[in-house]
Amino acid sequence: MKPALCIAVLIAVAACAGRFGSPSWQPVTDARLRDAASGDGWLMYLRTYDAHAFVPFDQINTRNVARLHVAFTRTFSIPEGYEAPPIVNGRTMIVTTPMDRVYALDAVTGKPLWEYARDIPKVALRTVCCDVVNRGVALYGNDAYLATLDAHVVALDARSGKVDWDRSVAQPGIGYAMTAAPLAVRGNIIVGVSCGEYGARGFLESLDARTGALRWRFYTVPAPGQPGGDTWPGLTYRHGGACPWMTPSYDDTTNTIFVGTSNPSPWLWLEHPGQNLYTDSILALDADSGRLK
Repeated sequence: MKPALCIAVLIAVAACAGRFGSPSWQPVTDARLRDAASGDGWLMYLRTYDAHAFVPFDQINTRNVARLHVAFTRTFSIPEGYEAPPIVNGRTMIVTTPMDRVYALDAVTGKPLWEYARDIPKVALRTVCCDVVNRGVALYGNDAYLATLDAHVVALDARSGKVDWDRSVAQPGIGYAMTAAPLAVRGNIIVGVSCGEYGARGFLESLDARTGALRWRFYTVPAPGQPGGDTWPGLTYRHGGACPWMTPSYDDTTNTIFVGTSNPSPWLWLEHPGQNLYTDSILALDADSGRLK
């Protein structure tokens, strides 16, 4: 997706900006995330916990769509793929670009509010697949949470862009990167690693939203002695892939995270004999403990 198309997305959101009233920012609570389907904004990657990505707004319709015009534009110089939806809370729009840059704009006027540019070490780019994309931020409280190509999670004050905390999740350059948008669930930030093409072992983590402390980690490739561990002969589980590339969905009623996993690793099937659980699967995890349901 070229930069011009990314700008078109911003224009489309800005065209609905009449719905974005004051204040410019209001804290994102558990209740607002649960009720995101009836809210005016776009508070998470696919808008709602059920990941439907559906907007019920009727401000733009068949009678007035021909009268739409450009509200504002914002150009970016990075030519790689753009895969992040604009995240909108009140009048604050936050969008990420390839190479982990974050821009906060006034959703009505396009006025820049702040920006953050990640200094990514070159070693981290050795094993990034596929393209140096970023799929957006998660919002919780007054922070915006970014997962980075060098396998960090960064909490940014969404009102100023100041770094509140920065936590390393995995060693970059040895198969791990992070391209998916995090998910905020009950005071925790759920993140998954992007890998599977370079012989890494996939996992999902839950971090304390306030401090970045690790709450739990679930490996998507089981070790010997764990349920499913016998589907990875020998030590092949150490490099099994099954990475959760995309943002999970969440069911608040059962407190369950649903996450999809990717292919087994390495590519050559002769190097990973067996059934290879839990690759190419949908996993249901308890959000508080990370236990497999």
